[in-house]
Amino acid sequence: MSKLTNDMSLEEKAYAFCEGDLGAAAAIFAMAHGDEDVYFCDSLDIRGEKAFKLLKCCDDNSDKFNRTLAMFKCGVYSKEEIQANLNLDTPIPFIDDIIAIDGVPPYRDSIGQFFGPDDEKWKEFCTENKKVFLQKLSAQLEQQVRLKKDNYFLSN
Repeated sequence: MSKLTNDMSLEEKAYAFCEGDLGAAAAIFAMAHGDEDVYFCDSLDIRGEKAFKLLKCCDDNSDKFNRTLAMFKCGVYSKEEIQANLNLDTPIPFIDDIIAIDGVPPYRDSIGQFFGPDDEKWKEFCTENKKVFLQKLSAQLEQQVRLKKDNYFLSN
């Protein structure tokens, strides 16, 4: 459920968005391309600690953050996948920097152009990253379930 409205001042938006984590709000507002990106994060219930975790998933890199948001906007990851990841203590990056695809610049190409949905390699980039992400997320979630079971049996 969205917490931000168009009639809020910037300070009110930052306060509602940060949920007590002013550092996350400041960083998101600095990296985002305007209110649209902040509203988009809000629509995905990414606020406060989750916003901070998203930034950490992007290594505090604004280009990686904006590419990750582009993947979210294109529907590469479902809201459930995003939330499952950001609910982990240590979320998995949505973009795996080890994946190398010919024709995909690291984050900005040599003339400062952003790589994104209009590029011919975008679909391949998204498919490869999602495949690796889902494998890692599945392993993390399975491990979390095993730990909870182990802790339950140890406490009883």
